[in-house]
Amino acid sequence: MLALASHITSEQIGTGFFQETPPERLFLECSHFCELVSQPAQLPRLARIAIQTALGRGGVAVLALPGDVLHQPAAHPTGQGALALRRGAVVPCDERVQALAERLNNAESVTLFCGAGVAGKLNSPIGHSLRGKKWI
Repeated sequence: MLALASHITSEQIGTGFFQETPPERLFLECSHFCELVSQPAQLPRLARIAIQTALGRGGVAVLALPGDVLHQPAAHPTGQGALALRRGAVVPCDERVQALAERLNNAESVTLFCGAGVAGKLNSPIGHSLRGKKWI
């Protein structure tokens, strides 16, 4: 998610202006990326970094935009290429999966301890973590 946080005009930042709240500080603890855009030339690159961070880390990125900066023309976009819209998956190599399958198939009994990553059915005793409970 990309959140755009409005801010007072640049000339008033840091002066104790009525209802001044620094959004780049407010959202720092609850986002993966949080920056103040102080001039229009920064916006294309910061927007790209913010979106990539939000998608890559699966969370929120925040851009704080002073009102006067929003009314100025933006610079040319920077960077090329499409954004990754699907998250990648890390999987073990086929040989390791095959070796584990053989060990499970040859065992006299099997007990599994499952977490949130389990989603399947086996005919075996199962212990589970709290997050794995809904899959069993």
